[in-house]
Amino acid sequence: MSDLAWDVTGDGPALVLVPAGIGSRHQYDRVAEDLAADFTVISLDPRGQGESPNPSADYFDHEDALAVLADAGFDRASWVGASNGGRIVADVAATTPDAVTSLVLLAPALPGGAWQDFPDDLERLHEADRALQDGDFDTTAKIHADLFFIGRDRTLQDLPAPFPERVMGLLMAAAAREMGAWDAGQPREIDPPLRDRLGDIAAPTLVAVGTHDHPAMHEAARRYREGLPNVTATTIQGVAHFPAYEAPAVTAELIRDHVPAVADA
Repeated sequence: MSDLAWDVTGDGPALVLVPAGIGSRHQYDRVAEDLAADFTVISLDPRGQGESPNPSADYFDHEDALAVLADAGFDRASWVGASNGGRIVADVAATTPDAVTSLVLLAPALPGGAWQDFPDDLERLHEADRALQDGDFDTTAKIHADLFFIGRDRTLQDLPAPFPERVMGLLMAAAAREMGAWDAGQPREIDPPLRDRLGDIAAPTLVAVGTHDHPAMHEAARRYREGLPNVTATTIQGVAHFPAYEAPAVTAELIRDHVPAVADA
């Protein structure tokens, strides 16, 4: 039985939503409300995020996610993951293919991925981590806003009100929640690693990335596209790294268009 925090709503085939590493399952609230007309929507907080407990030892995220699926009464689902959540659901598909009907990967992270190709921004991420350890949530939030919520080719002021204020509030809250969350345990990488197992993931997969997202995330999406054997890809116009939050109706439509097509096939 899982000790993670999770919600379930709707009725129909199971659809699991796994959030990005910044924030909680509530980034999917409007997407879940939309999709509940067609699916049993299960949204969860990974360990160390949102309302889920901090780890007490090293652990596997995909095992946590599968435990939530079982607690909800399902042994198979379509899985949606954003950023690090995309890595988690891809781990589920690589290790437990019978539990996966289809995948939707929204700007998915890939361990051993492309941030090393952008050393200046990688150093900024390290700066954000250092600020978090010092309790400087303001600096952490500003760096994360710049790299992920605002993205490339626009500024915070380009976003429609009250989105900028809401973004900064969410990021400050996320930083406060995450301070020290993984001091006693870290997520473990599957073995062999995911980057070497993409070709084994047979589930039909949609890979989507926002036009304003960081080039490192576009590069990670490219690696998924080239490595997955049963993949379609799209670009979400006018958003950065959090399409479920910035464009929930568009995100729900992408998911709905992909998942029923798989079921019909």
